[in-house]
Amino acid sequence: MQLSPPRTGRSVRISAYLVLGAACSSRAHVPAIGFASTSASPNAAAVAQQVLDSLRGDGTSPLFLVTGDSGTSRPAGTLLGEVDKALYFAADAEVVGVVGPGGSREALQTAPIYQHAGLPNLLPTATSSLLHRAGRWTFMMAPDDSVQGEFIGAFVADRLSARSVLLFYIPDEYGLGLATGTAAALSRRGVRLLDRVAIRTRERCPPETPENPYTSAVAAALSTERPDVIVIAGRTNETACIARAVSGRLAGARFVAGDGVLVNEAFERMAGAAADSIYLVAFWHPSNEAAASRGFVTRFQALVGRVPQHDDGMYYDAVMLMATALGSAGADRTAIRDYLESLGRSRPPYQGITGPIAFTPDARRPLLMTRIRDHRTEPVPAR
Repeated sequence: MQLSPPRTGRSVRISAYLVLGAACSSRAHVPAIGFASTSASPNAAAVAQQVLDSLRGDGTSPLFLVTGDSGTSRPAGTLLGEVDKALYFAADAEVVGVVGPGGSREALQTAPIYQHAGLPNLLPTATSSLLHRAGRWTFMMAPDDSVQGEFIGAFVADRLSARSVLLFYIPDEYGLGLATGTAAALSRRGVRLLDRVAIRTRERCPPETPENPYTSAVAAALSTERPDVIVIAGRTNETACIARAVSGRLAGARFVAGDGVLVNEAFERMAGAAADSIYLVAFWHPSNEAAASRGFVTRFQALVGRVPQHDDGMYYDAVMLMATALGSAGADRTAIRDYLESLGRSRPPYQGITGPIAFTPDARRPLLMTRIRDHRTEPVPAR
């Protein structure tokens, strides 16, 4: 397979250490890390840039962080857009590792490109269990959908004391995996699954649009029996709009959703009064008291102008880990892969702000349950 990079846009220099941009002409013979994220700049990568810049010694060669965004008409973050990025990174000999993409669907589609090119690919938030079979060049940082489903099932049964659940899911690699893992966990705990309802993706609802597109699906699902808890294996928009539709028909409804939901102003507007009844899974929380975590939060707020969310913490750790691997193993793709593979084996786990990171079969990553209070999430206290 011949790999040819797509047409690139201009390069944007941010600092003497990391350069975040599309083109690579100004960084001849300097190693680069590909950054596949849909987050607007500045973002977690820019925070990593600040930290790495402060650690760089005199005479040390600069490191480039490139986005791979092209001058094509494909929107950033679309499936084909992520494939374009992967082709670009794979064809650039100076790119020695890639962080991202964030979504399971995109990660599964781009993984074969990275395998063919022998390019280590570090995935901060993709959760599909299918990625375990993607090959030795793919490294998942997040707990997979079966682990997250088990976590949700235990919380629903043990903390919320639910005996019946209605499950809504989006029919893609993320939603299907999370729904399957959750359903299996509920079954093991004797919790009845009243129905499993597929829903459309990326829809919006009042006050963003005149009508809620999920009204009919919710009405049909609630027509027979009242569930104790609603589980939503969806992302931000679907979760907000389903919760809004359910709360209009079922007073006191409680909701649990996975890591794909990010709380922002649009989410709260669409969820309305139901927002305070939604529990959300997270990989990390900015209230973490560890010194490194507090330092990241302070830097992120100063640079980006908002409180970081759990995916920001995961992307920060991914960039810092890839930079550490490059610094230790050198600018060689195979050596960097071997370094990542050694974590938890011949090397201790990497200590990130989101917890220790290793890629062994028995490695365990943190999961937290959070709840929305005063327009932000807070961890649900452990019993």
